[in-house]
Amino acid sequence: METLKEVQNIPDVFRVKTPSIGRIKKNFGEDFMLAYLELWIFSINEMLNLKQKMTAEQIHVAARMISNEFPLLTVADLKLVYEIIISGRVDKIWRIDPPTVCSWFRKYWDDRMDEAEQFSFEEHKRNKDSFGGRASGKRKKEITAMKQAFGRFKSEGKKPESPGDESR
Repeated sequence: METLKEVQNIPDVFRVKTPSIGRIKKNFGEDFMLAYLELWIFSINEMLNLKQKMTAEQIHVAARMISNEFPLLTVADLKLVYEIIISGRVDKIWRIDPPTVCSWFRKYWDDRMDEAEQFSFEEHKRNKDSFGGRASGKRKKEITAMKQAFGRFKSEGKKPESPGDESR
């Protein structure tokens, strides 16, 4: 996956590498990052075609709230949230204001965390062979050697040193 055009769902967000809001702020400054968020929010404001649109000040406040609450959202996340909102996949939209915009982002964040948990679990299952009960032959030997070494320390009444322990 190389472009934002290909981002259609949350798993796609994990595959495409785009900078986070926090990284944009660090690399380009807070003003740039807020202006970037304001452009996304302004576009949502225009696309929804509501009678009462957000003012420039409300857009700025919403951008600041999003940047403070969701610094880990990436450009791919912003694109996906935008598409979810303008395609009508959020509750019926009667008005638009900073709390409403932030509620959409919170809902998305919750969904993203659920997907991340599932993604992490799947990743764990794929990597399980290199650890635990189904360890490879080499890994089993390493685990057995560690258990034996620990057993010797325990039987001698010694406590194994922690890495970096310079207290001796």
